[in-house]
Amino acid sequence: MENNEQRKNENYTIKEIKGSEIQQSDKLGNIQDVANKKTKKGLGAFWEKSVGNKILVILVISMIFVLIFATILAISIANQEQEAHAWPDTELSKLIPEPNGKITYVNTNDDELDATVETNAKKAYEYRTKCKEKGFTNISEDENDDNDFSFKARDTNNNELSLTYYEDNGELEIKLKKLGQSEASTSTSSSNSTNASSNFKDMMDSYEKFIDEYIAFMKKYNNSSDTTAMIEDYSNYIDKFSDFANKIDALDKDELSTEDYKYYIEVTTRVKKKLASIGE
Repeated sequence: MENNEQRKNENYTIKEIKGSEIQQSDKLGNIQDVANKKTKKGLGAFWEKSVGNKILVILVISMIFVLIFATILAISIANQEQEAHAWPDTELSKLIPEPNGKITYVNTNDDELDATVETNAKKAYEYRTKCKEKGFTNISEDENDDNDFSFKARDTNNNELSLTYYEDNGELEIKLKKLGQSEASTSTSSSNSTNASSNFKDMMDSYEKFIDEYIAFMKKYNNSSDTTAMIEDYSNYIDKFSDFANKIDALDKDELSTEDYKYYIEVTTRVKKKLASIGE
């Protein structure tokens, strides 16, 4: 009997425990439902509270879409730029070497090629040399100003190449043009009709000879402790220097023959160096 009573008590206790667990579970479920309802009610209340809240939600969603679109667009543009800045593989581009540097701009068609390259002065000069080796030896312009330079030449097929390097920007501009038959004929006839002239050479030689005299006098003048007796000579040299400078500046470089222009570059380059020595 005692055993039966004991079993009944145990069964009753188990039922109580299970009942308690069920009640706790129901309570937790009710709490969760209430929380969910409050959350839904809170969002709904925020949305329905005022027009301003609705506008705010719409703006936030719109900004998210804009940011996503901007990111996709930026990636797309970056990919396009990377492709555009590759050295083109065309018949015209193969006439000159591929530049050694970052190509920041390139545009090409059947008749013209324009490109800009980030590079240093040494590499720019090396590139000019490689272009000469490629056949651009009929030089119409080759001017240096410290590390800046401009170079213009044609090959035997009258393709015209122009190189300009700017040290301040570290940029080399490359322009290659396939000349039309009329342009090539005009250029050839112009070059043949204006061969290197002795008169032009004599003028440039006179200019350089005067510069030598002028520099010698100026050094003597600057080192003299009494310049009073030299005032008249000083005035004469200044007047002659001004006359020569005006004549040289008045020259139309485009009308010079290839040989005349090359000699002009040689003389003026030497004169610049000589004038720079006055203050030494």
